Amino acid sequence: MITLKEVRAALAGAVELARGDTRGLTYFAGTVREFWRSFWAAAIVAPAWVLLLALDEQPMTASPLVMVAILAIDYALLWTAFPLVLHEILSRRQGTERFCHYISDHNWASVIETPAMLFAASFAVAVPYDIAQLLPLLVTVSIFAYEWFIARVALRIGFGAAAAVAALDFLLSLTIQLSADFMLGVGSIDRKSTRLNSSHVK
Repeated sequence: MITLKEVRAALAGAVELARGDTRGLTYFAGTVREFWRSFWAAAIVAPAWVLLLALDEQPMTASPLVMVAILAIDYALLWTAFPLVLHEILSRRQGTERFCHYISDHNWASVIETPAMLFAASFAVAVPYDIAQLLPLLVTVSIFAYEWFIARVALRIGFGAAAAVAALDFLLSLTIQLSADFMLGVGSIDRKSTRLNSSHVK
């Protein structure tokens, strides 16, 4: 069980990194134990993720039981697919020494990212003007920049490689979400839909 002190330290580090301050890395030890404990962030952000999905206006043809099962698998994959794929890539390049540190940073960053996207999506749904639709896009761009920065400083890689890592996370999440949408029988995506917004935050 993770302690409140550990959660506070991890969130403090995530906030510092969100400010562009590399001192946020000092809040993470980069140990295997810390790596596994960072997945507690999944439990913390789960309510916000569910609320984000609830904002979606697209009908689903799947039954409630099937819907719950698919969304549970969807959420599990959103948290596990990227670390598994990235570890395989880094292993082939003999660059796994910073893997645990990076994933710890990346996971706790979601505690900032998911509520931010929930706010943006809620605003876009509540405000009946096209200009309001820009907020989720701006937040998405900000999240990508945040993920790029974390990859660059935590993995100690170059600008382009960090962008590739952030893009890999985004594309994997998008693929998982679109697959879940297909199984749920979600209708066509329109400008009010938040399903794609939920794909790249956890």
